[in-house]
Amino acid sequence: MSEKMQKYAYWMTPSMVAEITKMMPEANATSKTDFLCFAAQILRAVLCLYARAFALSFGS
Repeated sequence: MSEKMQKYAYWMTPSMVAEITKMMPEANATSKTDFLCFAAQILRAVLCLYARAFALSFGS
């Protein structure tokens, strides 16, 4: 099931916007929105893996 997109405004430095624009082709993103959604999914996966590794290292 796909959620309906809503518009949000976030403050970002011009250099970050330029970096996102530069990386869009590498991520196969068609828009900045597409890129940021993809980046958020990757970050969520990395944080979940980190949390699992941290829990395993302390036997939780």
